[in-house]
Amino acid sequence: YGGTHTVRMVDQPQLNENQQIVLEWLKLNYDYDGDHEAMWNIFMMYYYHTRDSFTDRLSQAIENLTNDEQIEILREYSQWALEQEG
Repeated sequence: YGGTHTVRMVDQPQLNENQQIVLEWLKLNYDYDGDHEAMWNIFMMYYYHTRDSFTDRLSQAIENLTNDEQIEILREYSQWALEQEG
């Protein structure tokens, strides 16, 4: 096969400060009780957020995320969680 191959790399978006704050919380609390429940962790983050149980920094980070930024966090968190299990 003598053809030329072009490999296109998909750019990973760089997370902004708000995204990094939220992602770090998710990672730190991923194995809080030893169960590795990724979806429960996301649920609890929003539950605590609505109860004003977070620091102002984390609450502000959550409130300032766009939908696209939230999706990027979910993608990064999912990939990270899969790596923890593998």
